[in-house]
Amino acid sequence: QHTSGIQFSKQIFNPWSDNSEFYYANNLRDRIMKISIKESPGLHFDYNSENTMLLALILEKATGMSVSDYLEKKIWSQIGMEA
Repeated sequence: QHTSGIQFSKQIFNPWSDNSEFYYANNLRDRIMKISIKESPGLHFDYNSENTMLLALILEKATGMSVSDYLEKKIWSQIGMEA
């Protein structure tokens, strides 16, 4: 729901913003482990890429599979998709 309270700057024209780092960083796994919280979760909607990246890492850790492998096993193959 993008109400995590995670600090994330989305200034698209700032090469040092969090958003730019998500596009050009070498290791997002290391980057996501350095998040900071700007407010208590659940207070305000704020779309940010760290929410979805964090969810992907949680799924990967919980299932022992990459997100794409998990999606293929649980959704794509179940509805008959081949590619």
